[in-house]
Amino acid sequence: MNTKRNEHIHSLTSSGKYELRIDLTDKSNTEKYAVYKTFVVGDAASKYQLTVGDYSGNAGDQMAYHNGMKFSTTDQDNDQNSGKCVDNYGPWWHGNCNHSGLNKAFKSKLYWRNFSSNSAKTSVMMIRKL
Repeated sequence: MNTKRNEHIHSLTSSGKYELRIDLTDKSNTEKYAVYKTFVVGDAASKYQLTVGDYSGNAGDQMAYHNGMKFSTTDQDNDQNSGKCVDNYGPWWHGNCNHSGLNKAFKSKLYWRNFSSNSAKTSVMMIRKL
């Protein structure tokens, strides 16, 4: 996810009420999900600040930690850590560093705290208008 994609997601989520659904699968093909009835990505001026809430699901509410965080990339270190969280966890809404990180290189472990050794084999992030 780069800033151009974030601009599109911002444009979409600022035009109505949207929810985010995340489906995760581990190496044993165990499936879990997280749904957030509140999902908004801010504009470029806010550094694509994340607003997420109203969780339901069985994957654990790992995105709550990222609520209010600005998006970090390799050239925009907006996290609250003295290092660069993006180096280990990929571009994401990092705090100090994260409870989830689903935007890593294809063959890297996707991070979701407390899910099957803290990693997922696959993740799908979907949004829909409510």
